[in-house]
Amino acid sequence: MRGERVDIGGGRQMRIVCAGERGPGPTVIFESGAFGTAATWAIVQDRLAPRLRSCAYDRAGLGYSDPGPMPRDSKAIVADLHALLAAAREPGPYILVAHSMGPTHSYLYARTYPDEVKGLVLVDGASPDAVLTPQRAAFLRSFSKRSGYAPWAARFGIMAAVAPWYADPIGLPPVPKAEKARAFASVRHNRFAAAEISAWPKSAEEAVAAGPLDAALPVSVITAGPENAFRAGRSEPARRSQHGYFENVEAAAHNTIMGPDYADAIVRGVDHVLGALKP
Repeated sequence: MRGERVDIGGGRQMRIVCAGERGPGPTVIFESGAFGTAATWAIVQDRLAPRLRSCAYDRAGLGYSDPGPMPRDSKAIVADLHALLAAAREPGPYILVAHSMGPTHSYLYARTYPDEVKGLVLVDGASPDAVLTPQRAAFLRSFSKRSGYAPWAARFGIMAAVAPWYADPIGLPPVPKAEKARAFASVRHNRFAAAEISAWPKSAEEAVAAGPLDAALPVSVITAGPENAFRAGRSEPARRSQHGYFENVEAAAHNTIMGPDYADAIVRGVDHVLGALKP
Protein backbone atom coordinates (compact mmCIF):
# COMPACT_ATOMS: atom_id res chain seq x y z
CA MET A 1 0.00 0.00 0.00
CA ARG A 2 1.32 3.44 -0.93
CA GLY A 3 0.79 6.31 1.49
CA GLU A 4 -0.44 5.87 5.04
CA ARG A 5 -3.58 5.19 7.02
CA VAL A 6 -4.36 8.11 9.35
CA ASP A 7 -6.62 8.07 12.41
CA ILE A 8 -9.37 10.67 11.86
CA GLY A 9 -11.15 10.02 15.16
CA GLY A 10 -14.06 7.84 16.14
CA GLY A 11 -11.97 4.70 15.70
CA ARG A 12 -11.66 5.20 11.94
CA GLN A 13 -8.60 5.37 9.71
CA MET A 14 -8.41 6.66 6.15
CA ARG A 15 -5.68 6.20 3.55
CA ILE A 16 -3.92 9.26 2.11
CA VAL A 17 -1.13 9.30 -0.51
CA CYS A 18 0.93 12.48 -0.75
CA ALA A 19 3.73 13.33 -3.17
CA GLY A 20 6.09 16.27 -3.60
CA GLU A 21 7.66 18.55 -1.04
CA ARG A 22 5.67 21.06 0.97
CA GLY A 23 6.21 24.59 -0.26
CA PRO A 24 4.76 28.08 0.08
CA GLY A 25 2.07 27.47 -2.54
CA PRO A 26 -1.22 25.59 -2.34
CA THR A 27 -1.39 21.81 -1.96
CA VAL A 28 -3.33 19.97 -4.66
CA ILE A 29 -6.03 17.68 -3.25
CA PHE A 30 -7.51 15.03 -5.55
CA GLU A 31 -11.13 13.86 -5.38
CA SER A 32 -11.90 10.69 -7.33
CA GLY A 33 -15.02 9.81 -9.26
CA ALA A 34 -17.36 6.87 -8.70
CA PHE A 35 -15.56 3.68 -7.57
CA GLY A 36 -12.25 5.62 -7.59
CA THR A 37 -9.40 5.60 -5.06
CA ALA A 38 -6.07 7.37 -4.59
CA ALA A 39 -4.64 5.02 -7.23
CA THR A 40 -6.66 6.89 -9.86
CA TRP A 41 -4.37 9.91 -9.58
CA ALA A 42 -0.95 8.22 -9.54
CA ILE A 43 0.17 9.52 -12.95
CA VAL A 44 -1.00 13.10 -12.38
CA GLN A 45 0.66 13.11 -8.95
CA ASP A 46 3.95 11.94 -10.45
CA ARG A 47 3.88 14.79 -12.96
CA LEU A 48 3.17 17.41 -10.33
CA ALA A 49 5.60 16.05 -7.70
CA PRO A 50 8.78 17.86 -8.89
CA ARG A 51 7.21 21.24 -8.11
CA LEU A 52 3.95 20.85 -6.16
CA ARG A 53 2.72 19.02 -3.09
CA SER A 54 -0.36 16.89 -3.78
CA CYS A 55 -2.48 14.38 -1.87
CA ALA A 56 -5.00 11.79 -3.04
CA TYR A 57 -7.09 9.65 -0.71
CA ASP A 58 -9.57 6.79 -0.45
CA ARG A 59 -13.05 7.84 0.66
CA ALA A 60 -14.65 5.97 3.57
CA GLY A 61 -15.16 2.28 2.79
CA LEU A 62 -13.23 2.52 -0.48
CA GLY A 63 -9.76 1.13 -1.11
CA TYR A 64 -7.79 1.04 2.14
CA SER A 65 -10.04 3.40 4.15
CA ASP A 66 -12.30 2.22 6.96
CA PRO A 67 -16.08 2.46 6.44
CA GLY A 68 -18.01 5.51 7.58
CA PRO A 69 -21.61 5.99 8.68
CA MET A 70 -24.42 6.11 6.14
CA PRO A 71 -25.53 7.93 4.11
CA ARG A 72 -22.42 8.44 2.00
CA ASP A 73 -23.47 11.87 0.76
CA SER A 74 -21.33 14.93 0.14
CA LYS A 75 -21.75 16.29 3.67
CA ALA A 76 -20.26 13.09 5.10
CA ILE A 77 -17.49 12.99 2.49
CA VAL A 78 -16.52 16.64 2.99
CA ALA A 79 -16.43 16.19 6.77
CA ASP A 80 -14.20 13.12 6.38
CA LEU A 81 -11.78 14.89 4.03
CA HIS A 82 -11.50 17.91 6.32
CA ALA A 83 -10.77 15.64 9.29
CA LEU A 84 -8.26 13.62 7.27
CA LEU A 85 -6.28 16.64 6.09
CA ALA A 86 -6.11 17.99 9.64
CA ALA A 87 -5.06 14.62 11.11
CA ALA A 88 -2.45 14.12 8.36
CA ARG A 89 -1.08 17.62 9.03
CA GLU A 90 -1.59 18.75 5.46
CA PRO A 91 -2.48 22.42 5.92
CA GLY A 92 -4.19 24.56 3.31
CA PRO A 93 -4.64 26.41 1.18
CA TYR A 94 -5.74 23.85 -1.40
CA ILE A 95 -6.45 23.49 -5.09
CA LEU A 96 -9.15 20.83 -5.41
CA VAL A 97 -8.94 18.58 -8.48
CA ALA A 98 -12.03 16.42 -8.99
CA HIS A 99 -13.01 13.82 -11.57
CA SER A 100 -16.47 12.68 -12.73
CA MET A 101 -18.70 12.56 -9.60
CA GLY A 102 -15.99 14.30 -7.56
CA PRO A 103 -16.93 17.93 -8.43
CA THR A 104 -20.10 17.60 -6.36
CA HIS A 105 -18.00 16.97 -3.24
CA SER A 106 -15.42 19.63 -4.18
CA TYR A 107 -18.11 22.28 -4.70
CA LEU A 108 -19.47 21.63 -1.22
CA TYR A 109 -15.96 21.64 0.29
CA ALA A 110 -15.22 24.99 -1.36
CA ARG A 111 -18.47 26.46 -0.04
CA THR A 112 -18.04 24.96 3.46
CA TYR A 113 -14.38 25.99 3.84
CA PRO A 114 -13.94 28.93 1.45
CA ASP A 115 -10.83 30.24 3.19
CA GLU A 116 -9.03 26.94 2.53
CA VAL A 117 -9.76 26.61 -1.20
CA LYS A 118 -7.91 28.74 -3.76
CA GLY A 119 -9.15 27.08 -6.95
CA LEU A 120 -10.86 24.13 -8.60
CA VAL A 121 -9.92 21.86 -11.49
CA LEU A 122 -12.90 19.85 -12.75
CA VAL A 123 -11.97 16.81 -14.84
CA ASP A 124 -14.71 15.50 -17.13
CA GLY A 125 -17.36 15.92 -14.46
CA ALA A 126 -20.72 17.58 -14.01
CA SER A 127 -21.37 20.54 -11.73
CA PRO A 128 -24.01 19.91 -9.03
CA ASP A 129 -26.71 21.93 -10.77
CA ALA A 130 -26.15 19.94 -13.97
CA VAL A 131 -26.58 16.70 -12.01
CA LEU A 132 -30.10 17.74 -11.08
CA THR A 133 -31.35 18.25 -14.65
CA PRO A 134 -33.96 15.72 -15.88
CA GLN A 135 -31.52 14.24 -18.41
CA ARG A 136 -28.87 13.63 -15.76
CA ALA A 137 -31.44 12.36 -13.27
CA ALA A 138 -32.45 9.61 -15.70
CA PHE A 139 -28.82 8.63 -16.20
CA LEU A 140 -28.20 8.53 -12.45
CA ARG A 141 -31.18 6.23 -11.83
CA SER A 142 -29.79 3.81 -14.38
CA PHE A 143 -26.22 4.15 -13.11
CA SER A 144 -27.29 3.60 -9.51
CA LYS A 145 -29.24 0.48 -10.42
CA ARG A 146 -26.30 -1.00 -12.34
CA SER A 147 -23.85 -0.09 -9.58
CA GLY A 148 -25.99 -1.95 -7.08
CA TYR A 149 -25.02 -5.22 -8.76
CA ALA A 150 -21.28 -4.63 -8.17
CA PRO A 151 -21.14 -5.82 -4.51
CA TRP A 152 -23.03 -8.99 -5.49
CA ALA A 153 -20.61 -9.60 -8.39
CA ALA A 154 -17.65 -9.08 -6.06
CA ARG A 155 -19.07 -11.48 -3.46
CA PHE A 156 -19.24 -14.27 -6.03
CA GLY A 157 -15.76 -13.60 -7.42
CA ILE A 158 -16.90 -12.16 -10.73
CA MET A 159 -15.14 -8.83 -10.22
CA ALA A 160 -11.86 -10.53 -9.31
CA ALA A 161 -12.12 -12.74 -12.40
CA VAL A 162 -12.53 -9.80 -14.80
CA ALA A 163 -10.14 -7.46 -12.96
CA PRO A 164 -7.18 -8.10 -15.32
CA TRP A 165 -9.22 -6.64 -18.18
CA TYR A 166 -11.51 -4.06 -16.58
CA ALA A 167 -10.02 -2.84 -13.27
CA ASP A 168 -7.67 -0.27 -14.83
CA PRO A 169 -9.06 1.73 -17.77
CA ILE A 170 -6.54 4.52 -17.03
CA GLY A 171 -3.20 2.85 -17.80
CA LEU A 172 -1.60 3.03 -14.35
CA PRO A 173 1.92 1.97 -13.27
CA PRO A 174 2.19 -1.49 -11.62
CA VAL A 175 1.75 -0.60 -7.93
CA PRO A 176 -1.33 1.67 -8.21
CA LYS A 177 -2.66 -0.73 -10.86
CA ALA A 178 -2.53 -3.54 -8.28
CA GLU A 179 -4.24 -1.29 -5.71
CA LYS A 180 -7.05 -0.60 -8.15
CA ALA A 181 -7.47 -4.30 -8.95
CA ARG A 182 -7.70 -5.09 -5.23
CA ALA A 183 -10.42 -2.48 -4.75
CA PHE A 184 -12.23 -3.59 -7.91
CA ALA A 185 -12.60 -7.11 -6.46
CA SER A 186 -13.56 -6.02 -2.91
CA VAL A 187 -17.12 -6.49 -1.68
CA ARG A 188 -16.77 -3.64 0.81
CA HIS A 189 -15.32 -1.23 -1.75
CA ASN A 190 -18.12 -1.92 -4.20
CA ARG A 191 -20.81 -1.66 -1.52
CA PHE A 192 -19.64 1.77 -0.36
CA ALA A 193 -19.07 2.99 -3.91
CA ALA A 194 -22.63 1.98 -4.79
CA ALA A 195 -23.89 3.80 -1.67
CA GLU A 196 -22.15 6.99 -2.83
CA ILE A 197 -23.77 6.75 -6.24
CA SER A 198 -27.18 6.17 -4.68
CA ALA A 199 -26.64 9.36 -2.63
CA TRP A 200 -25.42 11.42 -5.61
CA PRO A 201 -28.70 13.32 -6.17
CA LYS A 202 -28.83 14.19 -2.45
CA SER A 203 -25.17 15.25 -2.61
CA ALA A 204 -25.91 17.54 -5.56
CA GLU A 205 -28.81 19.10 -3.65
CA GLU A 206 -26.48 19.75 -0.70
CA ALA A 207 -23.90 21.41 -2.93
CA VAL A 208 -26.48 23.57 -4.70
CA ALA A 209 -28.05 24.60 -1.38
CA ALA A 210 -24.63 25.79 -0.19
CA GLY A 211 -24.72 28.49 -2.87
CA PRO A 212 -22.69 29.24 -6.01
CA LEU A 213 -18.95 29.44 -6.07
CA ASP A 214 -17.36 32.85 -5.65
CA ALA A 215 -16.90 34.23 -9.18
CA ALA A 216 -13.36 35.28 -8.23
CA LEU A 217 -12.37 31.65 -7.54
CA PRO A 218 -10.22 30.31 -10.42
CA VAL A 219 -11.85 27.30 -12.10
CA SER A 220 -10.29 25.08 -14.76
CA VAL A 221 -12.48 22.63 -16.65
CA ILE A 222 -10.79 19.76 -18.50
CA THR A 223 -13.05 17.49 -20.54
CA ALA A 224 -12.62 14.38 -22.66
CA GLY A 225 -14.19 13.19 -25.89
CA PRO A 226 -16.37 14.86 -28.50
CA GLU A 227 -19.24 17.15 -27.63
CA ASN A 228 -22.76 15.72 -27.74
CA ALA A 229 -26.16 16.56 -26.27
CA PHE A 230 -25.40 14.78 -22.99
CA ARG A 231 -22.06 16.56 -22.60
CA ALA A 232 -23.34 20.00 -23.55
CA GLY A 233 -22.55 22.77 -21.11
CA ARG A 234 -19.47 21.11 -19.64
CA SER A 235 -17.54 24.39 -19.88
CA GLU A 236 -20.15 26.30 -17.87
CA PRO A 237 -18.25 26.31 -14.52
CA ALA A 238 -15.25 27.90 -16.24
CA ARG A 239 -17.49 30.51 -17.88
CA ARG A 240 -18.94 31.48 -14.51
CA SER A 241 -15.49 32.14 -13.07
CA GLN A 242 -13.66 35.43 -13.57
CA HIS A 243 -10.53 33.30 -13.97
CA GLY A 244 -11.93 30.39 -15.96
CA TYR A 245 -10.07 28.01 -18.23
CA PHE A 246 -11.51 25.33 -20.51
CA GLU A 247 -9.74 22.61 -22.47
CA ASN A 248 -11.32 19.67 -24.25
CA VAL A 249 -9.13 16.69 -25.15
CA GLU A 250 -11.19 15.07 -27.88
CA ALA A 251 -8.93 12.03 -28.26
CA ALA A 252 -9.22 11.15 -24.55
CA ALA A 253 -11.94 9.15 -22.84
CA HIS A 254 -13.53 9.62 -19.43
CA ASN A 255 -10.81 7.58 -17.68
CA THR A 256 -7.84 7.86 -20.04
CA ILE A 257 -7.82 11.62 -19.44
CA MET A 258 -5.90 10.72 -16.25
CA GLY A 259 -3.59 8.31 -18.06
CA PRO A 260 -0.09 8.73 -19.49
CA ASP A 261 -1.16 10.14 -22.85
CA TYR A 262 -3.44 12.93 -21.63
CA ALA A 263 -2.66 13.71 -17.96
CA ASP A 264 -0.74 16.84 -18.97
CA ALA A 265 -4.07 18.51 -19.71
CA ILE A 266 -4.93 18.23 -16.00
CA VAL A 267 -1.51 19.66 -15.14
CA ARG A 268 -2.26 22.61 -17.42
CA GLY A 269 -5.53 23.13 -15.55
CA VAL A 270 -3.64 23.25 -12.25
CA ASP A 271 -1.11 25.65 -13.73
CA HIS A 272 -3.89 27.97 -14.87
CA VAL A 273 -5.20 28.17 -11.30
CA LEU A 274 -1.69 28.84 -9.99
CA GLY A 275 -1.20 31.59 -12.57
CA ALA A 276 -4.49 33.23 -11.61
CA LEU A 277 -3.38 33.32 -7.96
CA LYS A 278 -0.23 35.31 -8.69
CA PRO A 279 -0.47 39.00 -7.71
